[in-house]
Amino acid sequence: MCIRDSNYPLWPAIGGTVLVAPSNSYKSFLVPAIAIQTSLGAEILQGNTRLATEPKPVWVLDWEAGSSAFAERLYAILKGAGLPLEPCIHYLHPTQPFVEIADQIGEEARRRGMGGLILDSISAAMGASLNEDEPANLFWDAVERIDTPTLVTAHKNKQDATRGKKGIFGSIMHTNRPRMVWDGYREENSKLVRWECINDNNTGHQGNTLAWRIDITNTGENEHRRLDTVTFTAVNPDDVRQAPDEGKTLTDRIAYCLGENGPLTAGEIALVLGHQKASINTTLNRGPFTKREDTRWELST
Repeated sequence: MCIRDSNYPLWPAIGGTVLVAPSNSYKSFLVPAIAIQTSLGAEILQGNTRLATEPKPVWVLDWEAGSSAFAERLYAILKGAGLPLEPCIHYLHPTQPFVEIADQIGEEARRRGMGGLILDSISAAMGASLNEDEPANLFWDAVERIDTPTLVTAHKNKQDATRGKKGIFGSIMHTNRPRMVWDGYREENSKLVRWECINDNNTGHQGNTLAWRIDITNTGENEHRRLDTVTFTAVNPDDVRQAPDEGKTLTDRIAYCLGENGPLTAGEIALVLGHQKASINTTLNRGPFTKREDTRWELST
């Protein structure tokens, strides 16, 4: 069977595809870049992807960031590519789990002639435990039932990334059921990101590896600081080095996590780093960190 692609080689135009990576891997930039490239047929991911022969609109279902954060990234990527700063992506911020709205979404996607759906992210979209097979199967049953190419993002905790463990946290069904799974990594303190296809069900892409340098510019200062441009340039995947985490203190790792992600709660830091919340709280209270009124922690100034 010949599998066509929504966005070669990242996104086959059939079934579900997953992008899984730690939170500091620039995944939040890759998602709108893929959406723009698929919708407009414009080359955003320079140098190692091939445009779809027939661009079609993409619908982003974002359970996480909210429309203003997504729009800021979208327009920065459009500006970086020299494209008109006009709305080009359909966007929805759902409040219900995907399985509860999947049939309605699928019907509307077909009515609008959508080329694909992007779900960000699986942990929020499921509204259930990632560890159990039954809710995992219900989620992937819904993805297959709507019969629209669906790209799903997933988080990886820092502990799994450090150990070199690939794939999605939780039930093995999240790795086995999708048509394709891409595992991402960002070189520490670098602009370089690397994505490897680790699971491929009859698409012919397993083992493919892609890498980009992602250049980001900002405007304004302090609270007025905003994204200005984001650009992607292909690089050799072998040039993206995975630095070992051994020898770093938990204080160092928390500081890096907050530097990459901004203010987070102790529970969110524990999830990213793969540590017990109790040890995170102890280190936060002893280290160079400040707890804000909204209970999130940030680096002390």
